[in-house]
Amino acid sequence: MTAPVGEAAIRELYGDPRAFIRDDGTLSPIWEARMVVVAFPSPLPLGWELSKLARGARVNQAIAEEVDLACRLIAKEGLWQKLRTFDGAYAFRAQRGSSTKTSLHSFGAALDFNASTNKLGTAGDIDAGIVQLFEACGFTWGGRWKRRDPMHFQWGSGY
Repeated sequence: MTAPVGEAAIRELYGDPRAFIRDDGTLSPIWEARMVVVAFPSPLPLGWELSKLARGARVNQAIAEEVDLACRLIAKEGLWQKLRTFDGAYAFRAQRGSSTKTSLHSFGAALDFNASTNKLGTAGDIDAGIVQLFEACGFTWGGRWKRRDPMHFQWGSGY
């Protein structure tokens, strides 16, 4: 499968989370049911609570195979230990810097790693081999953007 390009293609693949916002502002469980947990090759500390371990990432079922493949390849190449923390995947929220546009995290289409050393606007320190493997699996890396976001990998672009 090829990663979607553009807002229309992204909404076609993942669905439109805005359509699942109920009158009270909460998100319908019907949208949440599209999310599945993809197991990690080995647990990673949670970036916001290092004493707890993440055993997988919650992502949209449409890309579960792509996330699994990328994680397995990173582990196979001996790079998994360079991912020091897991800092999130599916989270229904606005895109940073916007009050109206939903983040690709809202679609279950994005993953964040090593946030403490890969802050928005910095070059970060994500290993080049990890970037290469994610990109080989069709992911876009936020470290290549004009406003760098080196912790961020997403399956889709042009949104």
